[in-house]
Amino acid sequence: MSISGDKNALGYRPLDYIPNKWDYCAYVTQCDALLKSPWGCPALMTGGLVGRMARALIPPNFFSALLCSEDIDPAFVNPLTSTELDLICGVYCQETVSSKGEKQVTRKSWWPPHHLWIKQQFGLAQWTNDAESWYQRCHEKLSSGNFEAADLMNGPSWRSALRHTPAAKKLISKMESLAAAYIQSNT
Repeated sequence: MSISGDKNALGYRPLDYIPNKWDYCAYVTQCDALLKSPWGCPALMTGGLVGRMARALIPPNFFSALLCSEDIDPAFVNPLTSTELDLICGVYCQETVSSKGEKQVTRKSWWPPHHLWIKQQFGLAQWTNDAESWYQRCHEKLSSGNFEAADLMNGPSWRSALRHTPAAKKLISKMESLAAAYIQSNT
């Protein structure tokens, strides 16, 4: 199930759009179909939120069995396209109006887009307990069916929602500089 040719797999929404349970169910159906297809493996290897969502649907022994196979479908090792990543994160395009009254389109999503997740998590490769807690809270809220217009967020809203505290930023920065110094001194 490749969606590479589609510009936006989940479509466009009007200016006054408020998400409902049918929209969310349609998104989950499309996302699950993609993750249960050969594209589930690259999603798993992508890591971050996308990888976490794939782990919820891909049996643990599937990946190890695939790696032992001599006949690997290229779809299993090709990276996901931006359209496939957008589908997994639930990205829609929605009409908006600029401050000048001109119509424009913004991208809103049920989950933070992959590139924002990676950037806001400072490129941490590991799925942390904090990330899991956050994921479980969001998943529970979305699965409950109590939707609000604010549940679909644009890039700046996701950046704000994922922002780390100054103390966490300082800690991660220090860890990165210590790791870089260690690598340089041991090469």
